[in-house]
Amino acid sequence: LGRPAAAAMAARILCLLCLLAHAAIAFQYELAALPLLPILPFVPVALTDYQPRKSPRSYLRGDSSPEEVMVCFGDSLTHGSVSANWVERLEERSRNRAIWGEGYTAVLNAGVNSETAAAAYTRLGDVIACKPTAVTVLIGTNDLIGSLATSAANMYVNKLPAQKIPPSEAGYAAELGRIVKELDQNLPPNSRVLVLSPPPLGERPGGPAWRRGGRFAEICKKVVGEFSEVSGRVAYGPLYERVAEEMVAAGCEREFVWSEVWPQCITSPARLLFGSSFGEVSAANGWRYTTDGIHFGPQFGGVCERMVGDWLDEREL
Repeated sequence: LGRPAAAAMAARILCLLCLLAHAAIAFQYELAALPLLPILPFVPVALTDYQPRKSPRSYLRGDSSPEEVMVCFGDSLTHGSVSANWVERLEERSRNRAIWGEGYTAVLNAGVNSETAAAAYTRLGDVIACKPTAVTVLIGTNDLIGSLATSAANMYVNKLPAQKIPPSEAGYAAELGRIVKELDQNLPPNSRVLVLSPPPLGERPGGPAWRRGGRFAEICKKVVGEFSEVSGRVAYGPLYERVAEEMVAAGCEREFVWSEVWPQCITSPARLLFGSSFGEVSAANGWRYTTDGIHFGPQFGGVCERMVGDWLDEREL
C-alpha cells in the first residue's frame, strides 16, 4: 500500500477500535457516572474533522489568488465530512461558469465540526483576512442541541473553551449577533453576507425539537433583519423553512431524542469512512431525510446549493 492508502486504512482501524472501546464502556457504565463520556463521542468524529482542502487558512498560505473569494462559514453542516458537502458543489459550479468566461470565484470551506456560535466566532479573523466578496453563515445546530439536552450542553461546555455557559436561545441570539456584526464591520465594502437559519432537528413536524428549531430560525431572521436595515448587505436564507417543507413532503415523523441520537452521531462517521452512502446510513439509523437526526445527505446539500446559488445570482430566496 502507498502512504495515503495506508494512512486511510490506519484511520479506519483506529476508528473501529474507538467504537468498540466506546461501546464496551457504554454498556458497563451509566451515562451520568462516566466522566470521560462527554469527550468520547468526538473520538470517531475527530477522524473526519480534518481541515477542508480549500479552507481560509490554506488560501492565506497560498501564493496565487483568484479574481474573487467566497467563504462558507459554519459547523459540520458546512464542513461536509459527516454531512452533505454542498460547499464542494458550489466550487464545481464556479469552475463550470469559469469555462464560459463568467469569472472564477474560489469557494473556501470554513466549516468546523461540532462548533457552537460562540466557538465559531473565534475563527472570524481568518475569514475576514481572505477579503471575500461573499460569505455564507450556517451556525446554530449545536446551540440548538445544547438548548434541548443537558448532557449535550455539558459536552459543549467541556469541549469548547469559548462556550463558557450552556447553549440557549438567548446565547445563540447574542453570539450570532456578534458574528454578523464582526463581518458587517470588517469585510470589504463590496462584500455580501447570507445567514442561513439552522435546519430542523429530527424529523417530526410539530415536535418539541422542531418547535425549538423554529424559534432559532426566528431568532436568526430577527438578528439578520436588524443588520440588513442598516447596512443592506446582510440577507436571511430561510433554510429551516425550506428543509421543513421537504421533510413534511417526504412523510417524516421521527422525533429527535438526544439519548437515542448521540450513539448514531458516533457510528455514522465510521459508516461513512468505511464507504457507506448517506442513504445507507440513513436507512441503518432509521431516518428518512437525515442520517442521524442532525446531519444530512445530498437532498439537503441540493437545497443549500440552490439557495446560495440564487442569492449569488441575486434572485429572490
